[in-house]
Amino acid sequence: RPQHLPFFQSGALTDGKMAQQLRRLHQQFEQSSESLLQQETEFLEVLATFIKRYADAPPSLAPIGQERRAVTQIKHYIETHYAEEISLSVLAHLTHLSRYHLIRMFRETVGIPPHAYLRQVRIKHAKAMLANGLPIADVAIATGFTHQSHLNRWFKKLWGVTPGQYRNCVQDRLA
Repeated sequence: RPQHLPFFQSGALTDGKMAQQLRRLHQQFEQSSESLLQQETEFLEVLATFIKRYADAPPSLAPIGQERRAVTQIKHYIETHYAEEISLSVLAHLTHLSRYHLIRMFRETVGIPPHAYLRQVRIKHAKAMLANGLPIADVAIATGFTHQSHLNRWFKKLWGVTPGQYRNCVQDRLA
């Protein structure tokens, strides 16, 4: 058995909370309204919880010291490719870290997981485009949101107003 893989003595577990997390994750995958990066992140976080709770040998971690450079690389990649679909696999390949370690290390360093950082970067660019009077649907596509309602939901959650309200407020101030 390879040393870097977790090992499970028991083949069956009964954990209602874990089952609930897996059901929620499955429903989210079926609806696929979230980004691939968020889906992968949440899947690996549930998997990590499962491993921490039930594995007899913990997964190994990447060498310490790569964290600062890896976070800088990830942030730069997200900031330059925010309009694209970004996966954990791409970020892991870029930084030579496991997807699990990448999520954990990024969250510990930045305070949020990569998918939330991507969302913030997208919203930042959306604000600039809206301030220039661009149509909301065009802004949603240009910033990597799958549809306008997705942009509306996250914009309002982060800023307390819809993109249309924000654009109108900025346009009124410029007039």
